Amino acid sequence: MPVQTLTELFLVALDHDRTDCLQHKEDGRFVPISTAELEERVRRLTTVLAQLGVERGDRVALMAENGPHWPTVDFATLCHGGVLVPIYPTLTPDQAAYIAADCGAKVLFVQGLERLEGMLGERQSMPQVEQFVLIGNHTAAGEISSLAQLLDAAEPQPRTAFRKEAGRAKPDDLATFIYTSGTTGKPKGVMLTHGNIASNVVNGLKRIPIEAGWTALSFLPLSLSFERTVDYVYFHQGVSIASADSVQAVAQNLQEVRPHVFVSVPRLYEKILAKVREKVAASSPAKRKIFHWAETVARHALPYRLERKAPGGALGLKLTLADKLVFGKLRARLGDRFQFAISGGAPLPRDLAEFFWGAGIEIY
Repeated sequence: MPVQTLTELFLVALDHDRTDCLQHKEDGRFVPISTAELEERVRRLTTVLAQLGVERGDRVALMAENGPHWPTVDFATLCHGGVLVPIYPTLTPDQAAYIAADCGAKVLFVQGLERLEGMLGERQSMPQVEQFVLIGNHTAAGEISSLAQLLDAAEPQPRTAFRKEAGRAKPDDLATFIYTSGTTGKPKGVMLTHGNIASNVVNGLKRIPIEAGWTALSFLPLSLSFERTVDYVYFHQGVSIASADSVQAVAQNLQEVRPHVFVSVPRLYEKILAKVREKVAASSPAKRKIFHWAETVARHALPYRLERKAPGGALGLKLTLADKLVFGKLRARLGDRFQFAISGGAPLPRDLAEFFWGAGIEIY
């Protein structure tokens, strides 16, 4: 039976038992976190949430960059019966405080000392927040605890009790509030249930084949429902999720992680193509001619690419040469395990999609 809640999805993810369920950068290299380690962190944090007085239906806010702390806080909140409210880490303290106050957050997780100090400066505007928790390699002081300190001090909730509590979630239970950007007034919290998101995961997998054992690079903010939903897909399928250093470091991270799949908004693909064209424009006349010839060949071969068939005759020979001289080098930048990418959040321009498919780079 398909999963109907995000807590059920997490229990499915635990059965994959990967040694590299998550990956993140430490001291210049990607290091893995196993499924078992993630489960223990989540079970420890559910103990912490109970100690902090979080009850079913209470809001827990999270203001952080992508990283292993994100699914830890997310799944612990959901499995404890709470509602996770992501706050974009790029927001100013007053903007973030508005969201924390509007959703009625009881606990606020904040990454980095500077962000935490900014939020503490807005404390009077969010009186419902009873506890601030610092995320990061810092030692918290005074009444503020760090996530690491809390996890170290807590006993993991017993596995049987944890699974029983996680199993209480129903498809119609609130799972998260996603706040709008506020371009037409104050940001508004969009109320999403477990079933809203779980159904997207299940139905998305009917159309797009994400396979167990793959590795994915995650670089869009998890505060964005698109990346967060796709990460749930990865968890469901047993895909290793590597968190990029930043959007600016994606090119380097692609070579380090060698992902099978990643998702992005159209803007990134536009930047990639613009950079390719810029490089071509600055090259020799001969190289420019070869590139434009390869583009023409790819357009003619596009119907075959879409059917994943190799054209025969002269077109087949031309495409083989175009791949070797031009498109193979472009694909190499994505890593040698790349299968396809996914675009979302806005319409993907047709000419952009046709260029990449023609180059042998599938974007859904």
